[in-house]
Parts: sequence; C-alpha cells; structure tokens
Amino acid sequence: MADDYLSDAFLLSETQEESYSKKRTRKLNESQVPKKQPKQSLQDKMAEKISQDNKGFKMLQKMGYTPGQSLKEGGIVEPIYVDLEQKREGLGSRVKTFDKNEFEKREESFKQQMRHAANDRVMKKDIRACRLACQDLDERNQKQRSELWLPLEEEDPFGELEPEEQLVKLVVYLKEYLYCIWCGTRYDSLEEMEQECPGTTRQDHDD
Repeated sequence: MADDYLSDAFLLSETQEESYSKKRTRKLNESQVPKKQPKQSLQDKMAEKISQDNKGFKMLQKMGYTPGQSLKEGGIVEPIYVDLEQKREGLGSRVKTFDKNEFEKREESFKQQMRHAANDRVMKKDIRACRLACQDLDERNQKQRSELWLPLEEEDPFGELEPEEQLVKLVVYLKEYLYCIWCGTRYDSLEEMEQECPGTTRQDHDD
C-alpha cells in the first residue's frame, strides 16, 4: 500500500531528514584530524637538561665538561636561570601612565631654564658692550686703564663679580658720561638724559 503523503508518518520522516549543509558539516567534523596535544612550554624546555646525544653536550665533553661539575675552578654548575616573559606586552608597556600635571610642571621648569639661559646670554652681551663703552670714553678723556675695561690677560677681578653687580656698576659709571648703552646715545645734559632715557635697565627700554 502506498504511503499517504498527508499522513503524520510521512511528514515526520521529512522533517527528520538531514539537510545537505548539515551532512557536509558533520562529515567535515568526522574527517578532521584530532587536535594535537599542547606543546611543551619554552620555559619547561629550558629547564630540561640536554641529553648526551646532543651536539652541544658532546662539544662540552671535548672541552673537559663532566656532568655535575663546572668547566673551571669556582665556576657555576647549574646554568643561569632565565625567566621568560609570558605576557604579550611591547617595549615601554611598563612605563608609568601619562601625568598631565607632572608634564606641565616639567615643561614650565624647562621654559624657565631656557629663559634664564637667554637672560644670562643677553646680560653677558650687555656687560661686554658696557665695558667697551667705558674703555672708549675713558680713552677719549685720556684716563688710565681701569678694572671696568675688558681685560688684556686672563685675570679679571671685576669679571668675577656677579653679573648683576657688574652691570649696575658699569651703568652707573657710564651715567657720569651721560651715556646710555641701550639708547646708544650720549646726552648733552643730565636733565636731558633723565627726560629722554627710559631707565637704567634693558627691561626699561624694552617696555
């Protein structure tokens, strides 16, 4: 008797039949090679002693090595232990995290150092200019050499003073000639100098 295509038995057999994709997936899984056992870790391998068949071991034997003894008197018996890093971290990964406040402090400190260095260079330049001006004005007025002039020899007692003190003394001395190094002018009178000259420092002239 032919199967009734509308019967429950026929419908149940149709739904239980595997699809092509499921069959293919099942066959692929069955045909796969069993997973390999996890390999021995590199740290464990390094902890193992090399066998006597190893080429390196044979070379050591030719050099006089005996297992359990060192190659020379007072030498090591066990190899140096190496602790391998297992983490997947790159160079610089252990550097402390970025601190914005600390960075800003260092940046400001660096800027201050640069400003001080620049100020020192400018001050040395001003001191040299003042000493040359003192020498020129003294020579015009037939005065003898003084410590304010640039030294002819290495010894320079005036140059051993603090730069600020040197500059103050030079500016005061040049004022006797009614001369301002920053104005580059020799005034006709003290009244004119006080009116025209901004002050006795570079900052007064820069403002």
